Amino acid sequence: MQTSRLVVLAAGVGSRLQPKVSAKPLVRVGGMTLLERSIVAAHEAGFDDVVVVTGHEGELVAREALDVSRRRGLRVAVVHNARYREGNGLSVLAAKDIVGDAPFALVMADHVFASELLRRLRATSVPPGEVVVAVDRSLGRAAGVDPSDAMKVRLTGDRVQAIGKMLPAYDAFDVGAFVCSAAVLDAIGEAAASGDTAFAGAVQVLASLGAARALPLEANEWWFDVDTPTDYRRGSRHLFRTTGKALDGAVATRLNRAVSQRFVTPVLLGVFPSISPNQVTIAAFAVALAAAAALAIHSPVLAAVLVTAASVLDGSDGEVARLMHRSSRFGSFFDSVLDRAADGLLFTGAAIYLATSGDLAGLGSVQVPLVIAVAGLALVGHLLVSYTTAKAAVDLGHRYHGVLLAGGRGRDLRLLILTLGALGAAVHASALLAALAVVAVLCAGIVSVRLWASWWAGGPGDHYMGVRAVAFDFDGTVADSMGPLAKLAAELLWRELGMPRDEATSRYLATAGDDFRTQLDVIAYGHPCLDEVAVSFEAAKEGLLRGCQPFADAGAAIERLRHADVPALVCSSTRAELVQESCRRFGLAQLAAAVDGWRPDHPKVAQLRAWASAIGVAPNDVLFVGDAVRDPAIAEAAGVRFVGLSRPGHPDAFAGSGVPVVTSLTDLARLVAYARRSPLAGDRLIPAGEVGPDAPEPLVALATAPFEVADLVGPRQSADAVEET
Repeated sequence: MQTSRLVVLAAGVGSRLQPKVSAKPLVRVGGMTLLERSIVAAHEAGFDDVVVVTGHEGELVAREALDVSRRRGLRVAVVHNARYREGNGLSVLAAKDIVGDAPFALVMADHVFASELLRRLRATSVPPGEVVVAVDRSLGRAAGVDPSDAMKVRLTGDRVQAIGKMLPAYDAFDVGAFVCSAAVLDAIGEAAASGDTAFAGAVQVLASLGAARALPLEANEWWFDVDTPTDYRRGSRHLFRTTGKALDGAVATRLNRAVSQRFVTPVLLGVFPSISPNQVTIAAFAVALAAAAALAIHSPVLAAVLVTAASVLDGSDGEVARLMHRSSRFGSFFDSVLDRAADGLLFTGAAIYLATSGDLAGLGSVQVPLVIAVAGLALVGHLLVSYTTAKAAVDLGHRYHGVLLAGGRGRDLRLLILTLGALGAAVHASALLAALAVVAVLCAGIVSVRLWASWWAGGPGDHYMGVRAVAFDFDGTVADSMGPLAKLAAELLWRELGMPRDEATSRYLATAGDDFRTQLDVIAYGHPCLDEVAVSFEAAKEGLLRGCQPFADAGAAIERLRHADVPALVCSSTRAELVQESCRRFGLAQLAAAVDGWRPDHPKVAQLRAWASAIGVAPNDVLFVGDAVRDPAIAEAAGVRFVGLSRPGHPDAFAGSGVPVVTSLTDLARLVAYARRSPLAGDRLIPAGEVGPDAPEPLVALATAPFEVADLVGPRQSADAVEET
């Protein structure tokens, strides 16, 4: 059973922290007290109720908890443990009247956790009589946890065998996070009766009964505790370095973040503990305004320094927001508006500098028009990069990907180019003019590629965007067998049922796509000899397929898809063993991810659905390619996409149907591979206003975003902290 209540143990003294603190839960880390961070992170992870257990300086800690509740609008209950010095197990017992018999999660206030871990804790069920212990098999490597002070855990499979700080042999660290059933409260009493009042003693009681299950941390999860000054320094450093964005560009990652995370943001929070992200945004704008003024008054070196400072501060506002859990939709909007205003002022300042520079006086009357043209193109291109990001999300329902093309990337690079140009202008103004020209060309290229990609994705490439797997029909698509099969069917229908050969051929082709027995029910429903005809057809088909060859483009197409990381299935209404034997003989079995065929209760619809499930993709991400008139209906029944194959010189089953068609598998593989390389790769396009209630949540958020500038939200970034750069 999952829990919606989190108990936070906040009774610690903090005697090992220097300088001495009034109470450990009130220590500020990353701009927030440890207690506030625990409460806010718990609610963001989905816990409805937080219970804070106080001890040392109980009134001060309780006041902080209730103040956080008022300021943040969160539900918090406070209980006091008068015996807090006797062991943290008794602090858990102090919350017994509130938690009752329901399961609850438990964390220590002096531990800081990745938000992903808290969300997984919220989603973890605990059976009656058990406790779940979050453990770190990497032994605190991510944040540099002190091994001498960590609680050690010895594991057998997913079960905790022993727990304690002095274990001689261990497999993991206890991270200080648990999911508890009511049995934990009884175990605390049992351990206390033996003289062990620590919560670890209760866990050991349950572990001895085989009732303590381990919850190992995953790759993106981390933790640290704050017991000593060394813990504080290491933990704070790690916390600041988790504030990057998934879409940070190379300049932001290697230069700006290196400065902001290590120096600027820590100093801001140290000097101004209550500073808000919006205030940092305003500071960044003010510095950019000063940089524009420095350019206008011909101080290019000062301008270069200020542009760099503005670029670094532009990352600090998001870092402060994420560190202090103060992200907001308005903050995102406000940041984007001031960024665009700052950019406009910077390019204007550069234009003023160049238009009045004596270095370019040799251009004569061309100087001012040339400067206006270059600076104007740079500014328009710069703004269009941001505008196309926003409009693509709002109007087209997609985002751009790629090192240069991705929305959210690029501003850092363009400001660096401007900075280098300003430094070069100290030698000659032409350096700044060249920098503006580079920005103009770069932005024009980005916008042009984006426009082309959006046009292609919404037009010729619409059927291929987001395709993650391709399924090929065997007969007539992979193998050149439809002609011989149609001739065989016509012969049997003429001989056994007396049907004219031409009519038999046309009826066979009109029902192709299903197994032959199903076709016969449509061709000659109710005829008493249909079973015999089907048996004769299948018997003759085995020998016929041995004489068939694959189309020349089949193997190359499957190979190309494999290189594009798109697995291929060969499926069929022909018996599975015949298809598999043919594909082995053709050399296709080694290229395709799977080969399937007809079995009882396993027609092509079932084959397509089963394969999508087996490879872990949504049916709509699978493209089915077939040549028979029934194949589109089969694709629709399976919930997959469809593209018809109409080879030159072969019957066109899709004439007049409106079904998308390719003329070769080579073309099909090329289009799918191109879609995979597209800067829109991985997104499903959702036209504005056409997002239904069953659409995936990220796509709904994109298509209904109320703000103009949208961006990809990274794993360490709140959805409300979207920033367009």
